[in-house]
Amino acid sequence: MIITETDPILIKKLQQKNMDSIIDWFEQRKINLYKLASVYIRNMEDIQEIFYNVMIKVQAEIHRKKKQASSENWVVSLFIKECKLRNMQVTVESVLDKLNEISKDVLALTYILSIPREQVADILEIPVETVKAHLHKGIRILSGGEEVHYQEKYIDYLSRTLDRPSKIDFEIHLHSCEICQSGLTVFQATIYSLIEEADAIEVPSHFFDDVKTRLIEIEGFKKRKKQKRTKISIGIASSLVLLLLIGYVTNGFAYMYYSWLDLRDQEDEQLLAYLKSGIGEPLNLVQESNGIKVTIKSAIADDFQTLIYYEVENLENSEQYGINFWNGVFVEEEMNTFDQQAIPINHLPVQALESEGDVFKGILSLLPVSSETKTIKLNLSKLQKMEKNAENFEWMDVYGEGSFFPGEWNFEIPVKKKESFEHVVHKKFKVDGFPVEIEKLIIAPTITLLQYRFEPYSGDQYINELFFEGIQTKKKKAKPFGWSVPIQGGDRQYNTYQSPFDSLYFEKPKEVSLLLSSLYYTKNDAYKVEIDINKPFPQTFEYQGSDISIDKVELGEPTKIEITAEMNEGRKFESLHFEVLGQNNNSAMSMGMTDSDGVFVDLNGKIYNRDEYVQNAYMYVGDHPRYYQTKVLLEVYGESSTEESVPGWLQIHGYWGTTYLDDKVNIKLK
Repeated sequence: MIITETDPILIKKLQQKNMDSIIDWFEQRKINLYKLASVYIRNMEDIQEIFYNVMIKVQAEIHRKKKQASSENWVVSLFIKECKLRNMQVTVESVLDKLNEISKDVLALTYILSIPREQVADILEIPVETVKAHLHKGIRILSGGEEVHYQEKYIDYLSRTLDRPSKIDFEIHLHSCEICQSGLTVFQATIYSLIEEADAIEVPSHFFDDVKTRLIEIEGFKKRKKQKRTKISIGIASSLVLLLLIGYVTNGFAYMYYSWLDLRDQEDEQLLAYLKSGIGEPLNLVQESNGIKVTIKSAIADDFQTLIYYEVENLENSEQYGINFWNGVFVEEEMNTFDQQAIPINHLPVQALESEGDVFKGILSLLPVSSETKTIKLNLSKLQKMEKNAENFEWMDVYGEGSFFPGEWNFEIPVKKKESFEHVVHKKFKVDGFPVEIEKLIIAPTITLLQYRFEPYSGDQYINELFFEGIQTKKKKAKPFGWSVPIQGGDRQYNTYQSPFDSLYFEKPKEVSLLLSSLYYTKNDAYKVEIDINKPFPQTFEYQGSDISIDKVELGEPTKIEITAEMNEGRKFESLHFEVLGQNNNSAMSMGMTDSDGVFVDLNGKIYNRDEYVQNAYMYVGDHPRYYQTKVLLEVYGESSTEESVPGWLQIHGYWGTTYLDDKVNIKLK
């Protein structure tokens, strides 16, 4: 069982944190990775959650790995760590459970993924000799054999890595030693049994589809809040001379000049703040191609991102176009221009500002520039056709060439990185019983970052994510945008994240209030109900105050099952963590979700079906609406491919839910 060979083009895209490339990478390896996960966990929904969590982490942190081999090994390392984390919550019976943790990992990677020892050593961050030692120890324990002479050569001999002189010497000994002959046979049989057991694991054909659907949906909601534009009347021209004189005398020319510009040109509010403070300067770099004029207005850079403000004017018709960072954008010497260790702040391909007429205004959010960078050489080969409602990003056909307009616009953009301010906090409090600690608040010109950590377990609940309404100062509320990014390292008892908010750079606050919004959790709550194939359907039962119905069961290979859940007022669970058991009542059947449906519910309890929510982009990202699953279609598989798969029980392990919060945490900044 050999894992898919490395595709260098795919890995390069993977390192650019493109979610479609991440999905492709996992798609190619899903069968082997599913079988690897099955060593630690057996429930399909748990394995789906492992895939989902790892893919989110890969998107956030893959840029740290510059070498292709290192990237591949790092992803597998993340995957196996997530398997172990999930394994802490359940008990799984496996032939490898006789082994200690490191031996189990070594054997799983070696004989399920069929990867060489050097790669196993890199994934587990241990020496190659340690890998070899644990292979030897693990096989010996599983085979039940005792330690004998020459046994240390068994693994190398069977894997054909024994050097020729040692191989000859061993074979001469083997010819006359019945103990080694028998021991080698047992070792070989044990290895084959591990491989056969892995090959026998049934991988649900549609298990990965649900993971992809979740990832694609969440990508659609990663949207920065709409930039507000100041609407002020045209300034009084007669005051200009006086303002300029005051500016020169007080060294506040930039502030005075751009205050007047604010009255005249109605620039974006945030850009004007940068210009007034002297953080940015007007560039007005212009290039025209095929009747389309692109103007680079300004560039703002700090330790976390580089913002390029631009305008696109159609000189021939009323069609609007924007810059799509995913398609048609090339930065010369990109690896040297940008800090490759940084995490991208905004993942939207096109970021729109409020525009009027035939001129489209937007921002490019790029990685922070490196300390040596003075100029960004930005080349554009095509522009994205925009709809009038640029805030609804569902219209965007990222890969459809018909939605792009070709041309050639090349810019050399001067840029200078500005400093940020980091406030160490260490504020501790509890949220719904979970210990939380605010570690630091980082205030940069383009963003505010809140770093915090929490203990994920509290009794029978597990925190999946903590959401915020904003950070309040005396004059402003910085709203969140994008999503929280997991930070690796530190105490394994805690999960550490960074959440992005609007910039508070110009506020210079001494004290802020952190406004909590909601808590997304998993609740353990076991409940089992019989599926009686001899009785008519639907078969309905009550769970947590809501009716759940097994509407139909169509026997076959696979067997198809339809389950619906009542959407009533006050329903506790959003979706269920469950599995289907066979008629023997003790073994879970392989299961895949082929389709599902549900509704969104906002903070006030108003219900939207999925199409309404996506089409209207109704809720601001900070609202974090709840998604209630109302129907799932399953395919379940039995142990034999020639017989019908007959389900016997529906085993519910618990559910996912959201608790809305109205907590405020005051934080003093040093």
